[in-house]
Amino acid sequence: MYNFLIKLERKFARYSIRNLTNIMMVIYAISYIIEIATPELMPYLYFNLYDIIYHYQFWRIISWVLLPPEALDIFIIFMFIFYWHAGNSLERSWGAFRYNVFIFSGIIFMMIGAILLYFIGPHVYPEIFEVSKEYGYEVIYTSHHVSTSYVNFSLFLAYAITYPELEIYFMMLIPIKMKYIGFAYGTYILYSLFKVDDLMYRVYTVMTLLNVILLVVVSRKFFLTTPEESRRRYVFKKEIREGMKGKYKPKKVDGSNVVSFATGKGLARHRCVVCGRTELDDPNLEFRFCSQCDGEYEYCLEHLHNHVHIKKNPVASSEEGDSKETKTAESSQSDNNS
Repeated sequence: MYNFLIKLERKFARYSIRNLTNIMMVIYAISYIIEIATPELMPYLYFNLYDIIYHYQFWRIISWVLLPPEALDIFIIFMFIFYWHAGNSLERSWGAFRYNVFIFSGIIFMMIGAILLYFIGPHVYPEIFEVSKEYGYEVIYTSHHVSTSYVNFSLFLAYAITYPELEIYFMMLIPIKMKYIGFAYGTYILYSLFKVDDLMYRVYTVMTLLNVILLVVVSRKFFLTTPEESRRRYVFKKEIREGMKGKYKPKKVDGSNVVSFATGKGLARHRCVVCGRTELDDPNLEFRFCSQCDGEYEYCLEHLHNHVHIKKNPVASSEEGDSKETKTAESSQSDNNS
């Protein structure tokens, strides 16, 4: 799964939505305004599979994201402030694309849970469903609607896994590390799965855990990065952008011809083009130039044989390679004749 996500990032990273958490907060504000101003409009936003299929109300596939997660009160306001901070921190640490993958996969998991509830719910817990006759079909409506509140719960768990040593002040007085809060919250979720007799809660909670397990635990290398690695990526991308604009000028060390790179730890003489690591990150790292790339591109041993070769003019390089092969064949033939 790690390799699959890396391929997706290379192809679609340019289309990722920046500042997704801020957009979510604006959507929540709009949803509360709609709930207060026109509450009769809210039922038309629910994710109702029957209305989507038989009444062609396709907007419900997206409109349920506008539903407010919880009733508005002072506690929910503080919770949104925490989610805003946690979401922006994860986006800075993971990158916009990886954060987008996590949020949108959580939304997809919630939709899958709602579809499962629609089909299996009436057979397991018929008392929470209403069955009626309309247009000759047996219409099944659920009295429970899906919202993004469970996506926020998965965001909380992902934040605890990414920043386990971070301390927050409980009740603004008691410092507690995130790993302990995440462990307590995860334990409570597992306990409630067996104690709470609510099908909707169980299905949506399982989908929340699946989102965390598949995208954070299974693909740990893809999502979890240290602050030093995030800083190194930021500096590397900044130098690349400045180099493309002609603003970045490599520095020389000790008056020699060796080019150095500015990093958060000082000046480095070697840097991998793929991962951006230098000898300052690990003194045991070895670097080599690739003979198949057009130009002096340096790679660590991990990516020396596992990267896309940089070609300035692929057509010219291929023609040059063909000419070299022709000359080699002619020389070998002349040697045989002699």
